Amino acid sequence: MNYRTEATPDESRKTRNSHAYEYDANGNLVYVNTGRTKKDGTTDEKTHERKLKWDEENRLLASDDDGFVTNYWYDADGESTVKTSGDSEQVYVNSEFADTIKITTGNKKFCFILHNHSILAKPLK
Repeated sequence: MNYRTEATPDESRKTRNSHAYEYDANGNLVYVNTGRTKKDGTTDEKTHERKLKWDEENRLLASDDDGFVTNYWYDADGESTVKTSGDSEQVYVNSEFADTIKITTGNKKFCFILHNHSILAKPLK
């Protein structure tokens, strides 16, 4: 299924944006493309592109915004546990954000997860 709409700008604007959307069989949004048509008629068809990947239980696994990728992990109960993007990692306990601290000592790296007065340390590679 592909849905496309275009905004109609007023005369003071110099560009017109268009948006293309694609959905999977379950109705999850999997693709968004924002294009731009300038007042002179030239078109830049991909000013912003977003791709989304879902699992069989309709949970977001990954998003790609113009090459910037974010990944999501869930536990057996479907609760969000980890979100990574670039060099950043966010940890969730019972779907609540838990503070993370990364420490490097010599050639060893550790990640400390702080949540509800509890601390979990895990070695990093």
